[in-house]
Amino acid sequence: MDAEGNVYAKKNRMDEEGIFYEMYEGGYNLYLSKLNKEKGWYLGIKKSGVPKPGPRTARGQKAVMFLPRAAKPRS
Repeated sequence: MDAEGNVYAKKNRMDEEGIFYEMYEGGYNLYLSKLNKEKGWYLGIKKSGVPKPGPRTARGQKAVMFLPRAAKPRS
């Protein structure tokens, strides 16, 4: 997530813009942007599958709540 709140893909995932804090709340995972944590910007995906801009996200919105899933063991 960049400084304007747009989500995009990068090759270097350890860059400051690509790090999110993972939180567990009410049975859901929430991802808070490390770069924009003081602004309260979360990773959100709309029903259409389009990423939601950071400034339009807030805690408790359906777009920012992700169901936790266990990793599948490799066979």
